[in-house]
Parts: sequence; C-alpha cells; structure tokens
Amino acid sequence: MNLAIFFSRRWRFATVLVVIGMIFLAQLGFWQLDRLDQRRAENARLIAQMEQNPLILDGSVQWMYPTGLDPTALDDRKAQATGRFDYASQIVITNQAWFDQPGVHLVTPLLIDGSDKAVLVDRGWIPYARSTADQWSQFEEGTQAQVIGYIQKAEVRPGGPAEPPQQAQSEWFRVDVAGIQPQMPYDLLPFYLMWQPEGEAVAQTALPYRTAVEFDLSEGSHLSYAVQWFLFAAMFGVGYVYYVRKDMRERTK
Repeated sequence: MNLAIFFSRRWRFATVLVVIGMIFLAQLGFWQLDRLDQRRAENARLIAQMEQNPLILDGSVQWMYPTGLDPTALDDRKAQATGRFDYASQIVITNQAWFDQPGVHLVTPLLIDGSDKAVLVDRGWIPYARSTADQWSQFEEGTQAQVIGYIQKAEVRPGGPAEPPQQAQSEWFRVDVAGIQPQMPYDLLPFYLMWQPEGEAVAQTALPYRTAVEFDLSEGSHLSYAVQWFLFAAMFGVGYVYYVRKDMRERTK
C-alpha cells in the first residue's frame, strides 16, 4: 500500500490526528516506565535503610540539627532514643483511625539523654471518646523511656508550610515539626519517631496502640500499564491502516 495515500487530501487530517494520538498513548507508556524506575529506586532506598543498624539518637551524634545534613536522608531509618518524656508539652494528631475506629495519635516530646534537644515521638492511637486533654495522663508510660521506632519526615500541609499559630495548641492535623517548634521550650529534631509495637499490632491490649510502619517493596502495576498503553498505541495505528485499506478497496470496486 502506497504510504502517500495517508497524506493525500482525503486522509491528511485524519493521519495527523492518528499520529498525534499514537504519540500521546506511547508517552503514557513511557511515563509508566518512568514511574517504574522511580518505584525501583525507592525500593532500593528502603532496602538500604532496612539493612542498616538502628541509629542511636544521643548527644554524641554529629548529624544533629543544624549540621546541614538533609533530614529526609534518614527517612524510614530505624532509630533508638533514650530520654525523658515531656508530657506537659504533649499534643495529639486528629482524624486518625484504628481498624475504622476514629481517634487521635498521642505525640510526645522525648528529651534525649546527653543532648539539649528533643524528638517528637508518635506513641500511638487512642479513641476519640478518651482523647480530651484531661484524660491524657492515664496514657502516660513513665517518665524515662527507651524508644525504638522509624524516623518519619515532618509533615507539611499541601501548598507549603502554614504560619505558626499565635499561641500554643494541643491539636494538630499533622506532625508539622516546624509549626510545632515555636511552642516548645527546646529545639526539636527535624523529624519524628514512629514508636513500633512489640509483636503483632493487632494483639496490643493497652492503649495507646502503636502503629506498625509497613514497607511495600513491590513494583506495583506500572509495567503492565506501560505495556497496555503501548498496545493501545499499536492498535490505534493498525486499526487506522485497516480502515483506510478497506475504504480504498470499496472505492476501487
């Protein structure tokens, strides 16, 4: 079949539209392949973090803020901190669920032994019915504690950081370390610790219930989606060629 037919006056506009459509579909396929590469890179980062020994947070660590190290490089790293809980400066993160039950997370500053800094510790979930500030004392777990958990990067609201509140507030929607810092009498590390449960999370019997950090190391469906988009592009082109050939045969008859 002569390729010039596709660029004749009868088919020129349709050919351009089909080519644009095929390019668009193929770009979606390449976008999915790019997403796959990003997923693999993230999985490699997680595996590297998991293979490291727990980071000991104490007064001797040299990377402590403000040394210049990007705190996001420590995201998902297992860490251990020993210190004293400051329950007087405790806050809660609202709109948190435990197996579809509404509640809040208790976040308590831990003053690190051997240091003049503190780290926020997510101690776990309690139900809304017991989440008023006058009930928090029943969930205290001793003054001195050793916390083993995963470093989590500070959370910022969509659109960027908000202006710090004019006065201290006990309820927050996210662990916004920069926003919480002005109401603390000491420096906070630029991340927080997610305290991990001992054994199975569902077997916990005492509040607050710890939230286990789970890592998804699968590659997702990006490869199958990429193949799907490439097939759509090929089918679009093949279908168009078939339609033009069929039209030409009928016109010849």
